Formats: sequence, structure tokens, C-alpha cells
Amino acid sequence: MTNSRPTIPAAIRRAVRQKCRFGCVICGLPIYDYDHIVDYSIVKEHTEDNIYLACPNHHRLKGNKAIPVEVIKEKIQTLNRAYTTPSDLYFKKLTLILGNNRIINFGGTLFDFMGRNFMALKLGDSLSINAVFRDHIGNKIMIIKDSEYRLWTDVWDIEWIKQGETLIFRHKLGDVFLKVSFFTSTQTVRLLGKFYLNGDEYLNITEDGIFINDFLLASECVAAVSNVGFVVNSVKRLYSCPLANIKHPNT
Repeated sequence: MTNSRPTIPAAIRRAVRQKCRFGCVICGLPIYDYDHIVDYSIVKEHTEDNIYLACPNHHRLKGNKAIPVEVIKEKIQTLNRAYTTPSDLYFKKLTLILGNNRIINFGGTLFDFMGRNFMALKLGDSLSINAVFRDHIGNKIMIIKDSEYRLWTDVWDIEWIKQGETLIFRHKLGDVFLKVSFFTSTQTVRLLGKFYLNGDEYLNITEDGIFINDFLLASECVAAVSNVGFVVNSVKRLYSCPLANIKHPNT
């Protein structure tokens, strides 16, 4: 992209993500580029109708004229997938960061809220990450199974910030409810946002710590554990967790 070529406006990028169901229109991979159906050098403008999502491989093939424009248009018109194609996560070990809390885990449950296991590790010949994330009404928005992830496509918006690093989930414009970051260089996963038990009850993980309602459960804690990381098993008791220095309300 030359300096004279303007960036694609955020509203158009979002509309393209929604139209393309958050993945490459050819293969469904959730790692993608924004590409023009008719080359920008010809149209010299960004419009929703002329932009689609393509994984780096299919982006290159289209640029080399190996994929006809008619095929791309047909794929866009017939998209009806419930979730994206699974994509690999490359982790040999894992540190989980919940807000400003850090869990170094060698297997077992990493993060569980009232029996809803959000993230766990399984050990075998290699480390395997497993997770399920849901929206406020209980619908799946993302799963990780044996270190492969896929995104459910009925979310209002899912955006990559720095492709392959941070996923942002939105209920509506300006309403970010979850951020999931994968830092392979440091073998770290970071979670920020709301983790729902039901529509009225959720953990809120922020830069300042882990909260339930307005109560602070944990802040700046570090643990290296072998079976259990952060577990909330009763909203009356509020926590059962090996992290040190947990702050919690009187129960």
C-alpha cells in the first residue's frame, strides 16, 4: 500500500467482516487480508461491495489471476457457515494472564467459573489447549479444541487487532465484551472482558484485576500450579483459588 492510498475506513472493514462471516470467503480460515475484487489501482476507492476477506494464500492466488473474480463473487453470495475453519495455535507451554493475574500451569483446569470451564490444558505427547467462550445469552463465540480454534459467525463483530494476535468480540458498535490475545513469542494467552454464567452474572476481567459485580477477587497474583488455576465455585463463597493475596469481600 502506497502512502497515497487511504486506509479502508473502520465501518467498511466491519461491514466486510460481517458479510464474509469473519473468514476467508474461499477456505474459511479466520486469518485474512482485506482484498479488492476489482483492483484498487483500477477503482481507486474503498467500497463494501468491492472488498472481501481472503487468507494470505488465496489473496496471493487471486492476485496472480489463479482465482477468477466470478468465483469470489459467487462465494460471497453463497456464504452460510456457522463457524470458521479451524486454525492452529502453536504453543509448547502456556502462561495464562487474566487481567493483571498470571497463571503458569502444567495441566488441568486453568479458569473455571461456577462449573463452566473456560480454559484447560491437557498433557500428552504435547501440550493441548482447550477452551469455550460464550456470549451473554450462552451462545458459543469461540472454541479451542486440542490447540485448534474456530469462531462462531453469528457474533455481531469479531476483529483481529494485529492479525493472529488479538481477537476483539463486540455485541454492537462500541460494546467490546471480550478480548483474547495469543502471544506465541512469549507462549502467553491473555483474557480481558466478561465471562458469563448467565445474563446477570459474570466475571469481569479488566486491567485492574478480576471482579464479580463490583467486588475485586484477585489483582496482581501469580501462581505456578499443576492442576487448578482460577476457580470460582460459589457466588456465596466467591472463590476457591490457589492464587496468593486474593482480595475478596466478606462472606
